Amino acid sequence: MRGFGPILTDESGMTLYLFTADSPGVSTCVDGCLAAWPPLLTDGEPSVQGAADATLLGTLTRDDGSVQVTYDGWPLYFFAADMVPGDVTGQGVNDVWFVVAPDGGAVESSAVEDDVADGDDTSDGPASDGGYDYGY
Repeated sequence: MRGFGPILTDESGMTLYLFTADSPGVSTCVDGCLAAWPPLLTDGEPSVQGAADATLLGTLTRDDGSVQVTYDGWPLYFFAADMVPGDVTGQGVNDVWFVVAPDGGAVESSAVEDDVADGDDTSDGPASDGGYDYGY
């Protein structure tokens, strides 16, 4: 994905993000924030595939009773402006939203900007090696 290497995605290849204002096990994205950053929710036990680490997978219960998936404690979100698998338009938004690496860390590099600046505006497609999958 534009120089990021493997990153977490859902089973459809949609990019997952973490919010650095959150803390492990606690989501602070509420109200209007959720319109732009919908949480990754599950009705069952989540599972992983590819380079993702099952020992880092977890959940938290949101105030509305829904169950949000976490990875290394960080609540996971989508970005509403990402339209197709492989989009990473939420990367670096307000310097607090970042794609997630398989080790659970935020990918805070400016890889998208670097690739575009270098004239490399291509995408590898969905990061299936860093994919994330959850079951129902």
